[in-house]
Amino acid sequence: SAKEAADAQLTATKDKLQRETEELQAAAASAEQELLHRLASAHLARDGFEAEVRELQASVEGARVAADTEVRSARARAEEEARVAAAAAGARAEQEARETQLAAEVEALRITAAEKEADWATARVEASEAAAAALQDTVAELEAAQ
Repeated sequence: SAKEAADAQLTATKDKLQRETEELQAAAASAEQELLHRLASAHLARDGFEAEVRELQASVEGARVAADTEVRSARARAEEEARVAAAAAGARAEQEARETQLAAEVEALRITAAEKEADWATARVEASEAAAAALQDTVAELEAAQ
């Protein structure tokens, strides 16, 4: 009878351990599914961010090309204005030269502003790329946590 009691206790313990094992396996499977879901979400976020970075890069490149074209055009206009002013004769020649000089200075300031705008756009792209790299690091950490 003591053997029967021991067998009954052993069976009860085995059953309890089996239930606990099943519960732990279910919890592990649920945690794995959650990690997979988070990883998939992180991948989607990364892909979206990478697309945004590519769009920003294209936009910055377009802005840079436009700014470079405008700079060349502005310089050509300023040079032409200087040649016209130098060729001018008479009493207004000195006045026209001064006006041209002021226009060239204003144009130079505009050119500098355009160059700074292009630099700013480049800095935005670099910041976006750094953010994308940080996001990729997060994805890698989530993958490593699996």
